[in-house]
Amino acid sequence: MQSSDIVFCNLAPNPGLRVGPEIAFTHEAMREALDFLLARPAEQGGLLFGPFNKAGVDHFEADPVGSGKASRTRYSPDNDSLESARQKQLDEGREIKGIIHTHPGEGATYASSEAGYGRGDLGYARKFFDLNESAFFCLFPIITLSRGAFTVSPFVFMRGHENGSPELLWSPLRVTDPGGFGLWDYNPEWLRNIQPDQ
Repeated sequence: MQSSDIVFCNLAPNPGLRVGPEIAFTHEAMREALDFLLARPAEQGGLLFGPFNKAGVDHFEADPVGSGKASRTRYSPDNDSLESARQKQLDEGREIKGIIHTHPGEGATYASSEAGYGRGDLGYARKFFDLNESAFFCLFPIITLSRGAFTVSPFVFMRGHENGSPELLWSPLRVTDPGGFGLWDYNPEWLRNIQPDQ
């Protein structure tokens, strides 16, 4: 993969989307994700991990089980294998930051609506927040293939207020080294619960 093969979308497919926090990947994590995802048909995926307190991704964990069960129009993550991957990454000092997957078609794409709890992009984001109480954001980049170039649509879901629906945001994306990661924002309600006197 050459860096010139990747197209990072600068414009949201829907101008009504608000801008979210930056998505930062290490070169290695982006390469790992693309090597797995682009060697297979659309609707494949995996998890994104990064250091605690840092707004960046330095590890991609493929989901071969969920990807193997994917249809032409839907990727459904395999929760059992991904939970064991999450526990392993926690032991190595990383936390889950989100999910990356592919869509059919070409060019900029859009996140799909909820198709039941944990199904469809919005449904999976809702489940992600239910399972990750500390998370305020779920990085959710979607990749499509367009005329030999890979288009990365840099979506982020933001936790909904008072159990409301997560909000889809459009975020700047860059590939950098881990020293270029900013600080990660956690769920303010979760922070209040673990730091009641502050």
